[in-house]
Amino acid sequence: FSVGVVILEMLTGRPARDTSARPPLLWRQFRSVRADDWDERVGRVVTEAAACWGVASPTAGPVVALASLALRATAESSASRPSIDEVLSSLEEISVDGVGDEGGDEGHVRMCMVCLCEPRALRFDCGHMTTCGGCVARWPDCLLCNDFTGLHLHLEANLRDPTYVRPFTPSTSDEDILRLWRERCPALWE
Repeated sequence: FSVGVVILEMLTGRPARDTSARPPLLWRQFRSVRADDWDERVGRVVTEAAACWGVASPTAGPVVALASLALRATAESSASRPSIDEVLSSLEEISVDGVGDEGGDEGHVRMCMVCLCEPRALRFDCGHMTTCGGCVARWPDCLLCNDFTGLHLHLEANLRDPTYVRPFTPSTSDEDILRLWRERCPALWE
């Protein structure tokens, strides 16, 4: 159940509980009284996602698949919800179908983890490449480190690279540290 709520939060950009909204629980906002309106409900989640992230194509396959998974996972009856194994399997299928991360296909273009529509284009200083150029303004933090690591190192971001590439860091051996201190403090030259 909670995985479905988290997916709804990611897609819509709204909190799981908002006392100013009616109903206040996010997953209940996509409920209905009709049994035959599944496509309509999925469409409402996808429309919310498009509005939240400014996605040009709100019918992108991965977004629809995630919306459907979120609604199935938040079904009112626990018997109707997928097991965690089914959720993981669905997420793997979605990943393989176009928003993958570290898949086995080295030639695979990795899509932005925010909008799911554009290729990832920026590598954060931590070494993670998670967002496209358009989404970094709306989400300036590394999605995997959950921290603003910056974009100051101007690390190369090849569309077909894995999500994580260890950034080059200067050597921090004892000799290097001593050399740096000597450069900054002439009294240590002796």
